[in-house]
Amino acid sequence: MVSIATAVTFLVGLNVLAAIISDAFLIEPGRSLFPLSFRLRRIRNWLPMGIVYCGFYTARYNMAAANVPSVLSQSRMTDGSIPLALSLGFWSYAITAPWTGMYADRVGGRKAMLLATGASLACNLIATALAWIPDWEGGIRTALILFFYTINVVFQGFGTSAVVKINAMWYGQQERGTFSGVFNVLVTSGYFTSLSTGSWVAKTFGFPALFILPSVLLALGGFFIMTWVQNQPELHWEKYMEMKSKNSENKPIMEVEENNNTVSYSSVDDNGNDERNGKSHSGVTNIEKQSSFAKLSSDAVFLCYCAAVFFLSFVRDGLLAWIFSFLEFRRGTSLSIDMTSMLGAGITVGGFLGRISCGVLSDLVFKGSRIQPILVFTTGQMIALGLLWVYGGMSTGVFDALSLFLTCFFVCGNYSLLNYSIPSDLDSEVIGTAVGLMTMTGYIASGLGGFTMHL
Repeated sequence: MVSIATAVTFLVGLNVLAAIISDAFLIEPGRSLFPLSFRLRRIRNWLPMGIVYCGFYTARYNMAAANVPSVLSQSRMTDGSIPLALSLGFWSYAITAPWTGMYADRVGGRKAMLLATGASLACNLIATALAWIPDWEGGIRTALILFFYTINVVFQGFGTSAVVKINAMWYGQQERGTFSGVFNVLVTSGYFTSLSTGSWVAKTFGFPALFILPSVLLALGGFFIMTWVQNQPELHWEKYMEMKSKNSENKPIMEVEENNNTVSYSSVDDNGNDERNGKSHSGVTNIEKQSSFAKLSSDAVFLCYCAAVFFLSFVRDGLLAWIFSFLEFRRGTSLSIDMTSMLGAGITVGGFLGRISCGVLSDLVFKGSRIQPILVFTTGQMIALGLLWVYGGMSTGVFDALSLFLTCFFVCGNYSLLNYSIPSDLDSEVIGTAVGLMTMTGYIASGLGGFTMHL
């Protein structure tokens, strides 16, 4: 008989495949505007980054998988070190985010992505070696593992800005909400590989295996980034990018920049005016490159989005870091592998569908506006969290998985739109800086969900 864990893993894989197929054949307006050859080329550009970002999340939340008594007992980590690791990683990520974002703006997304991938891979391999060492006392060994875990998370910041920056050049404004959901299917699968697969790996092969899992994903994705990924579409795609002017709703179009032999997207209104010269669909004023940091920091709408990211990140990462411990406490017994697989599936599939649904709601129902879908999903998020708090761990495992599905549907949908679609609506020259500032705000809050909730 096929185990629940195997069936759930197969289900997650099907969701990833469905996301790839939908980007190639189903999503509008890209399906009407561009030929299949170009849509497949876009997939080849973002899929390696999606694999790497799955590796980033696996390397970031693998400590959450270790934050249960059954894994802690064999990890030989000192008391409180796992929550401390999460907080140190999140806060270091937050502090450095504006600078990693500006670096991506300066050198380009591809170079920043390669730096992030290589450094994170190296840190995970070193952590694997340290975790296998049997004879060290916990204090020194624990400190070194925490150090390399933290450096690993810091370098991931270069990739966070790079992903948004690159994808914004391949997708137009009325595609980006839906595409952010599609791309984040791979991102969200990192939750599954860390929390569900990671729990099984740690219990079966030992604590050090938690660092091997993301290393494999980072190495695989990094190879294909070097082979396939480009910052912008090549010039020879120009012949496929002519606007279908008979349909005024077929926006955005692609605009050729002759001076640098590249083709880039712009959102153009019916009169041929670039909408990015004024307000973006997120409501944030577009900003000149030379003063991007200062003007983003003083834009009232952008600061409101940052505040939303702060509170949402506390909820998301507090939930992911402590949900297994919370349910074990409520149930009074350790969670089985099948149970963690069901819970991981609830988190992952809920995140999949929530991210795509929020993007579709923004792009198709609200015509590219970001504020209304955020309000809708925030209302659903509050209801789902209330149900999880009152009934979580008090009923069957299926109920807990469904509760997590509903919660992550709304939480991850909001997070995707806030952290990916809104920055990508801005001028391409400041996307990295905007992502960095929002990431800094969010992960300051994420750190509060780690060690401080342990106290």
